[in-house]
Amino acid sequence: MWGPSTKQWGFGHAYEILRLVDGRRFEYLDDTLYLPIGIELDEHGRYLRSKFGTAFFKYQAHGNCSIIHVHNPTTSNQEVDIITPPGREPAQAEEVTRDLSQRISNEGYSYPFESAFYCHIYQLKSPNFVSPQFFSVIPKEEVGFPGYGVKVDIGKEAISVEIKREWAEWSYKTIFEAESNSKS
Repeated sequence: MWGPSTKQWGFGHAYEILRLVDGRRFEYLDDTLYLPIGIELDEHGRYLRSKFGTAFFKYQAHGNCSIIHVHNPTTSNQEVDIITPPGREPAQAEEVTRDLSQRISNEGYSYPFESAFYCHIYQLKSPNFVSPQFFSVIPKEEVGFPGYGVKVDIGKEAISVEIKREWAEWSYKTIFEAESNSKS
């Protein structure tokens, strides 16, 4: 998402997320859109702008197969891959492939921006500091929740993200200080 693809080596293609529910059990999150967001700040940690990373990944489970929709926000190129489980399950893989092929060949197919969950992958960058990546997972029903530092607008053909200046600057200060303290 932030650098060259590792797909050619067979990994780094998509992610699966579990979240702790009620402090007792884990829940698997399906239908997740991963959005890398680069946040640029000046040398004093003041917010300048944000931009998307090189690709969005949409992960969906379909039986024992995974469907990965890839979207490049700069070029608008799209790619769809089906990942089958290890071993042999040709009948199910063929069914998923056939179903997906029919949906894609339909004139009405568009990148599935709308998702059950949104995983934002942030990286803060200034002339003197680049943060480690950090993540937030937001359920669809909480996308407009004012407590997050990010506002997401999802349309059928596009998605936009607005970063709140105060949140970006607070995140930068907090992470910069934590990283500085860990090195001393």
